[in-house]
Amino acid sequence: MKSIIKQSNKKAAFTIVELLVVMSIIMVLMGILLPAFNRAKRYARKVRQTAQFKSIDVGLELYRNEFESYPPSDGEDAGGDNHYPGAMKLAEAMMGQDLLGFHPSSLFKKEVGKDAAGNDLYFRCDPPPQPSISQPS
Repeated sequence: MKSIIKQSNKKAAFTIVELLVVMSIIMVLMGILLPAFNRAKRYARKVRQTAQFKSIDVGLELYRNEFESYPPSDGEDAGGDNHYPGAMKLAEAMMGQDLLGFHPSSLFKKEVGKDAAGNDLYFRCDPPPQPSISQPS
C-alpha cells in the first residue's frame, strides 16, 4: 500500500532534454520554411509590379481612346500656358477624376454633387439595376 501512495504523489512532467529536443525541431523547421516564405514574398512583389504596369498600360490605352493620342510628356498642356504634364493626364484617365480641380478644362468636373459622407463626387456611378422577379399569375 505504501508504493501506491508514492506513485500518486509523483507528478508527470517533461524533462529539460525533451523540451530542448522539441525546441530544436521547431528551430530546424523554421530554418527550412523561412526561405520558402521569402521566395513567396518576392513572387508576390513581382506579381504586384506586373499588375501596376498593366494598370498603367490600361490607363494609357483609355487616354488614347478618349483623345486619339497618347499624353504629351513635355510638361505643358498642348493649349499653351497651362502647365499640365502628361503624367497628370494619364492619372486623370486612370482614376476617372479631375485630381481635385487641378485642370480647368478637364472632362471630369465636381458638379455631380456629394455622397452621404459629404465628400465631393467626381463622376456619377449609378447603382446596377435590380433584377425584377415576376410573380406567377
